[in-house]
Amino acid sequence: MPHLREPLLEALALLRAGEMPPEIGRTTVGNLALGLAASLHGTVQALIEPMRSAVGDAPAIASGGDAELAAALQRWWPGGAGVRFDRVEPLLVLEGLRSVDW
Repeated sequence: MPHLREPLLEALALLRAGEMPPEIGRTTVGNLALGLAASLHGTVQALIEPMRSAVGDAPAIASGGDAELAAALQRWWPGGAGVRFDRVEPLLVLEGLRSVDW
């Protein structure tokens, strides 16, 4: 759904400033952005919590193209609920590939 990415990125600009997008709950775009944000937040929670249960309090590192987006949503989430990333490294995989002795 690449056409939905732009509304979410617009909402992210407000999230980074610590504000809830004003259109949430009032417009289709705002509701789509909230739905995508909730989906991403829930996915991150579902991935990190079982891993931490299995290995203990290991650091959670956000990596990949949407790492900063995921981390911003984790910081913004109402009530501060949920797992927090210890680090954000968007290029971690590429840096790892670069270090391989081909």
